[in-house]
Amino acid sequence: MELLRLAKHYTEGMIFQRDKNILIEGEALVPCEITAIIGDDIAAIKTEIGYFSLTLPPRKADCGLVLTIKACTYDKEQIIELNEIYIGEVWFACGQSNMQWYLNDTDEYRQNPVINVNTDIRLYTVGRNVLPSQEQLDDDYKWAYCNDHGWVGCDEEGATHFSAVGYHFAHTLYEAIGVPIGIINCNVGGSSIYSWIPATSSDDETAAAKAEYNIFLDEIKKHHDISTNISGLGNELPVVYFDKTGPYHFHNPGILYKSMLERVSSFPARGMLWYQGETEAGHIRAKQYAAALETLVENMKNRQDDPDFAFSCVQITPYGDEAPYWATVNDQMRRFFLAHPDYSVVTTGDVGCATDIHPQRKRPVGERLAYAAMHRCYDYPHEFTGPIAESAIRLGDEIRISFIHGAGLHKRPMDPGRFELVYNDGTIKEATPEIRDNAVYLPIPEGVTPESVRYEFVTYAQIGLYNKYGYPASLFELQVM
Repeated sequence: MELLRLAKHYTEGMIFQRDKNILIEGEALVPCEITAIIGDDIAAIKTEIGYFSLTLPPRKADCGLVLTIKACTYDKEQIIELNEIYIGEVWFACGQSNMQWYLNDTDEYRQNPVINVNTDIRLYTVGRNVLPSQEQLDDDYKWAYCNDHGWVGCDEEGATHFSAVGYHFAHTLYEAIGVPIGIINCNVGGSSIYSWIPATSSDDETAAAKAEYNIFLDEIKKHHDISTNISGLGNELPVVYFDKTGPYHFHNPGILYKSMLERVSSFPARGMLWYQGETEAGHIRAKQYAAALETLVENMKNRQDDPDFAFSCVQITPYGDEAPYWATVNDQMRRFFLAHPDYSVVTTGDVGCATDIHPQRKRPVGERLAYAAMHRCYDYPHEFTGPIAESAIRLGDEIRISFIHGAGLHKRPMDPGRFELVYNDGTIKEATPEIRDNAVYLPIPEGVTPESVRYEFVTYAQIGLYNKYGYPASLFELQVM
């Protein structure tokens, strides 16, 4: 008889965050006493029916452990034994399609289709859903719920349909710190940042909306093999792409947080990797992207009960189609980074593609995120991003633009990129840069001070400004002081 059920991400082969309390979560099906044992550490609680949690003491990096969970009543006992437990570094990999992008769909894998096998790297994919549980689907549509996949080791079966960015991040970090690495893959292609942030309110489900959703699922069933609906294996059903206005729309504020991220967000981890923004690039709400990041990170810190929870985000890459706020999203990330230097922003101006919103090179992104983690969390100094403009100040007949992460600032032999002076009357003039002492100097024609300066503030940015580590600058727009 079942007395309890562990949360879905508690399985054999799982990994816990080292040097943090080991959290055990689940559902008690009857009032009982629950005991957790790992090594010589024991914790116990008495609980009523419903959600329960208990914690074991922190442990150092390790592997091959056994986690035992016992539930007891006056006359019944249930024992769950999970083998091959790892202790190491855990990171969330979240966002939209460029974070979701499978390893076997990248140029790196096509050119060299070999998996770097490593059982110390543990991979977990959260099923992509717009509903928090299978029980919320009508009886004939239970198949539409996407199950989680993992924990699995990094091998041919586990890695080819896993996040390419997460894969390269894990291997780069592992080579540096040499402890087990766990990646919790939680993302949805085309999603909005607002769908990953808890909503203060939501649409009430209606009978009409559910009926419309079921009709949508009927169409899915006609074209997909519903017997193989398992997340993370490349055959997941696209139920999250329901885009009709109402409670099932996957852009609704908080919907993916509630259905996917919330249930794993309190699982102790070192930090979050965030690669998202393309969806916001088509909307005026892009101008509030930095504020949205603030809310996203603050919620994760609260869920983790950790004010030092790390956060790294990736700028969206140059792209050929026009999107009115593509540059705005990247500039908002730049502003967010300046306001929070303990977080990290990775520049990607050198890995974009004019014809593909999904650039096929993911290794540089994963590596830079790993360098950011090494720099911020593991006392391993390593540059991870390109020059980030922080101020534009008039000095005589010039404007000096100062940068952080700008050591060895230089322009490539190609075009350094377009610098623009923007005036109060709407006039825009191109300016020729001169680089001195890791700063850019722009001459002011006719002595009139422009309102602001911009650098490659377009969708398909042609970045020609780099630091000595070979990382491209972020585009920017700065008020002239």
